[in-house]
Amino acid sequence: MGMRQSGWTLIELITVLVMLSALAIVTYPRLTTSETQAVVFHQQVLNAARYAHQLSVQTGCDVQLDVDAAADSYALRLRNGAGGQSCGAG
Repeated sequence: MGMRQSGWTLIELITVLVMLSALAIVTYPRLTTSETQAVVFHQQVLNAARYAHQLSVQTGCDVQLDVDAAADSYALRLRNGAGGQSCGAG
Protein backbone atom coordinates (compact mmCIF):
# COMPACT_ATOMS: atom_id res chain seq x y z
CA MET A 1 0.00 0.00 0.00
CA GLY A 2 1.14 3.48 -0.83
CA MET A 3 1.44 6.22 1.75
CA ARG A 4 -1.35 8.81 1.53
CA GLN A 5 -0.14 12.42 1.53
CA SER A 6 -2.24 15.25 2.87
CA GLY A 7 -2.12 18.87 1.84
CA TRP A 8 -3.14 21.25 -0.90
CA THR A 9 -2.46 20.74 -4.56
CA LEU A 10 -0.96 23.52 -6.65
CA ILE A 11 -4.24 23.97 -8.53
CA GLU A 12 -6.17 24.44 -5.28
CA LEU A 13 -3.67 27.02 -4.02
CA ILE A 14 -3.79 29.00 -7.25
CA THR A 15 -7.61 28.89 -7.25
CA VAL A 16 -7.78 30.25 -3.71
CA LEU A 17 -5.30 33.03 -4.52
CA VAL A 18 -7.28 34.04 -7.62
CA MET A 19 -10.52 34.13 -5.62
CA LEU A 20 -8.95 36.23 -2.85
CA SER A 21 -7.50 38.62 -5.41
CA ALA A 22 -10.90 39.06 -7.07
CA LEU A 23 -12.49 39.72 -3.68
CA ALA A 24 -9.83 42.32 -2.85
CA ILE A 25 -10.34 44.07 -6.19
CA VAL A 26 -14.09 44.32 -5.58
CA THR A 27 -13.94 45.45 -1.93
CA TYR A 28 -10.96 47.85 -1.97
CA PRO A 29 -12.82 50.79 -3.58
CA ARG A 30 -15.60 50.47 -1.03
CA LEU A 31 -13.13 50.72 1.85
CA THR A 32 -11.50 53.88 0.53
CA THR A 33 -14.63 55.96 -0.09
CA SER A 34 -15.21 59.27 1.64
CA GLU A 35 -18.16 57.73 3.50
CA THR A 36 -15.90 55.13 5.09
CA GLN A 37 -13.34 57.80 5.96
CA ALA A 38 -16.11 59.88 7.55
CA VAL A 39 -17.16 56.95 9.72
CA VAL A 40 -13.55 56.39 10.80
CA PHE A 41 -13.15 60.10 11.66
CA HIS A 42 -16.41 59.98 13.62
CA GLN A 43 -15.15 57.02 15.66
CA GLN A 44 -11.83 58.77 16.33
CA VAL A 45 -13.61 61.89 17.61
CA LEU A 46 -15.85 59.79 19.85
CA ASN A 47 -12.80 58.04 21.29
CA ALA A 48 -11.11 61.41 21.85
CA ALA A 49 -14.22 62.69 23.65
CA ARG A 50 -14.28 59.62 25.88
CA TYR A 51 -10.59 60.07 26.65
CA ALA A 52 -11.12 63.79 27.38
CA HIS A 53 -13.92 62.95 29.81
CA GLN A 54 -11.81 60.29 31.52
CA LEU A 55 -8.84 62.67 31.78
CA SER A 56 -11.04 65.43 33.19
CA VAL A 57 -12.50 63.15 35.85
CA GLN A 58 -9.10 61.73 36.86
CA THR A 59 -7.18 65.01 37.03
CA GLY A 60 -9.91 67.50 37.91
CA CYS A 61 -8.70 69.74 35.08
CA ASP A 62 -10.78 71.32 32.37
CA VAL A 63 -10.38 69.54 29.03
CA GLN A 64 -11.39 71.13 25.76
CA LEU A 65 -12.00 69.13 22.57
CA ASP A 66 -11.73 71.16 19.36
CA VAL A 67 -13.08 69.48 16.23
CA ASP A 68 -12.58 70.75 12.67
CA ALA A 69 -14.66 68.47 10.45
CA ALA A 70 -13.69 70.32 7.28
CA ALA A 71 -10.01 69.55 7.85
CA ASP A 72 -10.65 66.14 9.47
CA SER A 73 -8.75 67.12 12.58
CA TYR A 74 -9.31 67.43 16.30
CA ALA A 75 -7.28 68.54 19.29
CA LEU A 76 -7.46 68.09 23.05
CA ARG A 77 -6.42 70.99 25.27
CA LEU A 78 -5.82 70.93 29.02
CA ARG A 79 -6.32 73.98 31.21
CA ASN A 80 -5.33 74.56 34.84
CA GLY A 81 -7.58 73.00 37.43
CA ALA A 82 -9.76 74.88 39.87
CA GLY A 83 -7.14 74.53 42.61
CA GLY A 84 -4.46 76.16 40.47
CA GLN A 85 -2.78 72.86 39.74
CA SER A 86 -0.84 72.66 36.51
CA CYS A 87 -2.46 70.41 33.92
CA GLY A 88 -0.09 70.91 31.02
CA ALA A 89 0.07 73.37 28.18
CA GLY A 90 -3.09 75.44 27.97
